[in-house]
Amino acid sequence: MELLHFQQTDNGTCRVYYKDAAKKIVCYKPSHIRGQYALFACSRDGEPSHEIAHQNFKVDFLPVAEDGATAIEFTSWYLAAVGEGQRIIATFHPEVWVDDYAVEVAPGPTNIDVTSEILRMGKTKALQLIDNHHDTDELRMAVDSPQWVKEWPGPHHVSCNDSIREYFTLEAYAAAS
Repeated sequence: MELLHFQQTDNGTCRVYYKDAAKKIVCYKPSHIRGQYALFACSRDGEPSHEIAHQNFKVDFLPVAEDGATAIEFTSWYLAAVGEGQRIIATFHPEVWVDDYAVEVAPGPTNIDVTSEILRMGKTKALQLIDNHHDTDELRMAVDSPQWVKEWPGPHHVSCNDSIREYFTLEAYAAAS
């Protein structure tokens, strides 16, 4: 799988532009099926030339809602369309205090899909996250997180570094292809 690098959102043409590893321009634009997007190779001036299989690509950043309707619609489609191998998973570890020590308790480690949150922050910021740190621990509030995880009253920690690195590392693409 190849990582695409975000460039811009163009609401006028309903396109989201990325560059591939060879610095070639590609864009996602609405397909002939309502609510779906297709990936196109583009000319140097950004005009789509031919469709390419989007399943062979991952994105490094999702456009933000402030980029307009195209960004919102594309983000919703992308998060629904990506496969299991393109997901970023964090693990929530619930704990309680026992003699001044945080001890893991039932139900034990719980996986949370944090793809949306990580891709909205982008590759650079995501790779700076550290397991068991307050920034990473906030991932428990992810959109797809179970309600009990969001409401956990006690100590806890979240681990996700391996999943983030795997998503953004080129070696993982060769193995997945």
